Amino acid sequence: MTSVIFVSMYIGIVLATPMVPVIYTWTLKDTAHQKDPTRPRPETRLWSAMWGGSWTIPVSLFWLAWTDFVS
Repeated sequence: MTSVIFVSMYIGIVLATPMVPVIYTWTLKDTAHQKDPTRPRPETRLWSAMWGGSWTIPVSLFWLAWTDFVS
């Protein structure tokens, strides 16, 4: 039972891995039109947080509340 916490980490990694090439492609397209293409805009770096954290935080909070016991 002590290693059950790693299951949630594994699920998160499996769900986040397919997003990496997509976000990387978007970043390359966005930085190609800038003066300095080696430095992405701050908004561009937030794409992974917008796509990953926007729906996983409410789901994890609901999961935490659902499994809470009165005792």
